[in-house]
Formats: sequence, structure tokens, C-alpha cells
Amino acid sequence: MDNKTALVVGSVSGIGKAIVEGLEEFESYVIIADLKPEDARGVADKIYYVDVSIS
Repeated sequence: MDNKTALVVGSVSGIGKAIVEGLEEFESYVIIADLKPEDARGVADKIYYVDVSIS
């Protein structure tokens, strides 16, 4: 998964959050998607670097 891009839906908690954290180890690009944008930003801030744009 090195240098691959993954879209993780429901990434704020549970399995989605675990997947995001696991992908960080592989230096993958992760797109975090959730219905709770404030919580999604919190998850994004915990991994290396993410530019979050919500529209």
C-alpha cells in the first residue's frame, strides 16, 4: 500500500478509524470522509499530514 490512495468512509470511529491509522504505517494517502466534519478533522490531525477540504 505504499504511496497508494485510499478513501475511508466512516473514518471517525470504529473500524474506519482503525483503517485510517493502519494506512498511516504504509505512508498511504488517505481521504477521510464522515458525516461529522469536526470529528473528521480530529482524526486527520492525529495522522502525519492531511489537508482537509469540506464542501
